[in-house]
Amino acid sequence: MPWASEADRWAELVFCVTNAFVDDPVQCRQLTESLRDLQLVSPSALMGAKDTPTPAHAVIRHVLGQHGIGKEQTERIIQTLADMASAVMNGYEGKIQRFLRAEAESIRDDLTTLLAGPRTPSSELRRGITHWLQNAAGLPISVEDESVRQFCANRGITVQQLQQAADEVDFNLALVDDLIRLEKAEP
Repeated sequence: MPWASEADRWAELVFCVTNAFVDDPVQCRQLTESLRDLQLVSPSALMGAKDTPTPAHAVIRHVLGQHGIGKEQTERIIQTLADMASAVMNGYEGKIQRFLRAEAESIRDDLTTLLAGPRTPSSELRRGITHWLQNAAGLPISVEDESVRQFCANRGITVQQLQQAADEVDFNLALVDDLIRLEKAEP
């Protein structure tokens, strides 16, 4: 599972978008890591760079300049990253995985409908497709099988509370499912 950390997944989006502006993956990876080291890659930090006179804007502008990005390109990158961050902060409380989860659930439901045959048990197909979306695409979606429901019941929490807890610590929900299954399998 390549995305245990949702913060890493977000940083990868920052890298990819920056790389779309500057076609130099090594340079863009280094500048993304520099921003990360300065704690300026998170949605909340990038949102603070939206306005020119802010300290975050000045530091990000400096970091991009240190990595050889020109002034005009720097401003375009900062505005794009700040706009992205603002959208994620306003729509998903700064958690890109919440957007991905909603879309993954829609994909799962569409695939379940598409792939169901007249004799296909829909709950098993749905669970299998969900597991596949976790494994094949690394999507932060829960199978919500008996193991997960029992885990939650034993702790007096709901599946939604489990999702919120995973989001709070930026941990991929698919890995939470895997850990629950591992715990259940242990003697």
